[in-house]
Amino acid sequence: MQQPPIFLISSGRCGSTFFSDSIHSHPEMLSVSELIEPVMPVPFLENQNKISGADFFTLLAAPTMEERIDIWQSGITRECLFMPQERDKVSLLLCYALPLLSQQPDKYLNKLRQIVSDFPEACATEHFIRFCEYLKSAHDKTIWIERSGGSLAHCESILRCWPNAKIIHFYRDGRDVACSMRAHPIFRMFVMKRLGKDWRENETPDITEFGKLWSEWVCNAIPALREPNARVLNLSYEEMMSSPDNALESFLRFVFDKELLNEQDLQWINQVKKEISPAKSHFHALNEKDKARLTLACQPGLEELGYLNSSSPILTNA
Repeated sequence: MQQPPIFLISSGRCGSTFFSDSIHSHPEMLSVSELIEPVMPVPFLENQNKISGADFFTLLAAPTMEERIDIWQSGITRECLFMPQERDKVSLLLCYALPLLSQQPDKYLNKLRQIVSDFPEACATEHFIRFCEYLKSAHDKTIWIERSGGSLAHCESILRCWPNAKIIHFYRDGRDVACSMRAHPIFRMFVMKRLGKDWRENETPDITEFGKLWSEWVCNAIPALREPNARVLNLSYEEMMSSPDNALESFLRFVFDKELLNEQDLQWINQVKKEISPAKSHFHALNEKDKARLTLACQPGLEELGYLNSSSPILTNA
C-alpha cells in the first residue's frame, strides 16, 4: 500500500543523522538518506515533465557537486560511505544512500538501475515516490522516510511537489548549529561558495556567516510549514535530548497515524534512549562578544522557532 511521502527535514548539523540511524533501526521503518543536495537545484524537485524511468535514474544517480567530490576524495569527512574509482560515479545515491542499504552498493546501484528503467513514463516526482516505495518493499518495511541534512533549504519545493507529504521538521538552536557547521568541511564549502570565495583557500568564514545561512533557511521554510493544510510535526533536538519518551512517542504517532503504540514501538524507544548522548554546546564556549554577534546573526530564525522567548523552543504543532 502506497503511503504519503514522509520527509525528515533539517538544516543539518542538528542530530538528524542520529535520528535517521534510529529510524532505520525500527523494524517497520526505512530511512532513505541524503538524496537532496542542500545548495544545488534538485532535478526531481524541479523537473515536472514526463520522463522515462531510465532518464529519472540518470537524474537520481547523477554526480554530486564538484566541490563535494573533492572533499570526499580527500578523505577529510566521514560522511562518504563508499567511494567509486570513477569520479563521474560519485553521487549522493551511490556514496551515501545505498551503503546504508547494502554491503555492495555498486552492485545494488546496477540492480536498481535495471528496475527503475522499467518504470512507466511519469514526472520525476512520481518516479521518486515509486523508487522509495520499491525500496520499502524490497527491505520488508512498511514506512519510508527521506532524510537529508540541509533539506530545509528545499522545504517549500518539497511541499509544492508533494502537498500531501508529512514533514518532520527537526531543528536545533541555530547558534549551536552554526558552530557545528563552521567545523564541518562540507558546510564550510557551502558558505565559502555563498560568499563568492574559493573553498580551497585556507580560510574559515566568520561564525556569523553560518548563523546567517541557518537563519535564512529557517525563515524561508517557516511559511510553507505553517500553511493550514501542511502536515507537520515540529520536533527539536533539545526536546529529543531532554524528553526522549515524549519526542519519540509523538514521532511514532505522527508517522504511523496511530494513538496506541505497540510493544515493538516501546522497545525501539527504549533502545534509542540508551543511545542518546547529548552533544556539547559549542556556542557556550564562545566569548561574550562572539555570542552576541552570533545571536544577532541567527536572530530571525531563533525568533521564528521561539528560542529567544524562553529557555526552550516553543514552535507548536497545529
